[in-house]
Amino acid sequence: MKLAVKVSRSKLASMGGLLAEAMSELLGTFFFLLIIFLSPIMVRSVEPFILGTSVVALMMVFGAFSKPHLNPIFTFAEYFTSLPEQIKAKKFSVTKLWEMLMYLMAQLIGGLLAFALAYNMQGYLLDVQIEANGLTGTEGIKEQFISQISYTTTFLSQFSATAFAIEMLFAFILAFSFLAASVESKSKGMAAGVVGLLTFSLTVFASEFTGASFHPFRSLVPALFAGGDAWGQVWLYIWAPITGAFLAALAFLGLKGLKQLKKSK
Repeated sequence: MKLAVKVSRSKLASMGGLLAEAMSELLGTFFFLLIIFLSPIMVRSVEPFILGTSVVALMMVFGAFSKPHLNPIFTFAEYFTSLPEQIKAKKFSVTKLWEMLMYLMAQLIGGLLAFALAYNMQGYLLDVQIEANGLTGTEGIKEQFISQISYTTTFLSQFSATAFAIEMLFAFILAFSFLAASVESKSKGMAAGVVGLLTFSLTVFASEFTGASFHPFRSLVPALFAGGDAWGQVWLYIWAPITGAFLAALAFLGLKGLKQLKKSK
């Protein structure tokens, strides 16, 4: 008995293209989150300016190979915008779902690799800083520096509703702006500039309240290893951005529908 599997050239090309996009997302997310995870070691905090400029540069570079998203909230938001068409056509799109899952898996793997590298580099980077500041002979100085490094995002537990609202609202702003700039205008360069500027400004606003994550994997990955409050609070950094992405998709579809209605008159 022979088992024959036929795959058309078009399907192979489609699979190859999706694989290239996934690898692009993995590498782009790796670079972006590596910058975030190295910031507490090298500059003692996650600087909004560094994040903003990094987003612009990375989205423009990896825009040659993928959407680019580099953040699950954009992946979710774009998928949510495809649901009304699927419902209208009464046909579930496996391709759309598979694309979303590939993007999310690539982003998660990129985040895990970024955290692993940053964590293993921390000792070497601290050695350089200790030597450069003339603290080599100070007893316990390296352990003291390590204890001050925090890769996680947390909030005051008594203000969880406020923290949820902040993460959701700012994720909504980012996701809606991404959809408007990339999906509607078809300009990846514009999307990179818009998302980068907003990342800078929103990080300035939210850092003190929630750590300004707006990226589920940015919070999930270090929480997996840190445990404690970071793990207990990680639910907020997952559900608040996803909720914001869903609301952004609704708002985007609503405005797009109104625009098309005006054109039809």
